[in-house]
Amino acid sequence: MKTRFLSKIRAALKLIAVVATLTGTSALAQSVPIKNIVLVHGAWADGSGWKQVYDILVQDHFSVSMV
Repeated sequence: MKTRFLSKIRAALKLIAVVATLTGTSALAQSVPIKNIVLVHGAWADGSGWKQVYDILVQDHFSVSMV
């Protein structure tokens, strides 16, 4: 169950990257890879809700901050 959830999260992140690329980002933005990601919690919560996503992104060599 957890593995399937993590696979769905990884697939969603890849889909977001593809959509961002196809929606007209600038040439400079396309040529510079994303290195840093900030995950921001919603109201009445803390960053711990992003823990599983954080783990996936760190595993994929991103620099991630949760706030």
